Amino acid sequence: MLFLILCTLYHVFAAELSQPIHNVIEELDVKVTMRDGIMLSTNIFRPDAEGKFPALLVRTPYGNGGEGHSSGHYFAQRGFAVAIQDTRGRFESEGFFYPVINETEDGNDTHKWIVRQPWCNGKIGTMGGSYVGMTQWMPALSGSPNLAAMFPSVPYTENYTVSYQNGACRLRLFTEWYAMMTAPYGFDRKKF
Repeated sequence: MLFLILCTLYHVFAAELSQPIHNVIEELDVKVTMRDGIMLSTNIFRPDAEGKFPALLVRTPYGNGGEGHSSGHYFAQRGFAVAIQDTRGRFESEGFFYPVINETEDGNDTHKWIVRQPWCNGKIGTMGGSYVGMTQWMPALSGSPNLAAMFPSVPYTENYTVSYQNGACRLRLFTEWYAMMTAPYGFDRKKF
């Protein structure tokens, strides 16, 4: 019965869903310079059309996805410019990765860079989960003037309840995460 209800609702609202209307221009590994000269690798996906568009930003330590990134294409086809950036010290970005330390300044510098681009209308939205959710909050809390919307899911915004469960430090969670963040690229932890 639930399946029939869901099918009916889908057909009723399917016409209301956004449709892809643009071809996409990809600009891969664009180097965005931070205030201290470090350059962060940013992939840009934007509509192949004249005009200025609202921008969506994802700043991630997990890799900016490369060519044909599905969510970059999805939103660019629907009228957004999408910037997916490797955080400092991760993948093609320069510098050293120190969790949390540089996210406010790097986020603000990236916001300033985006709004200066000829394809941006001056509005930035951010999205992503976990650490990527936290990279949204850091510049937002400092008052980034061009941030118009955020969609952080399960962000790491409060350390105590994430780090401690029933009073005990969650070593397994953080040991694995820090090992993943510091391991050489291409390291296969499943072999060990």
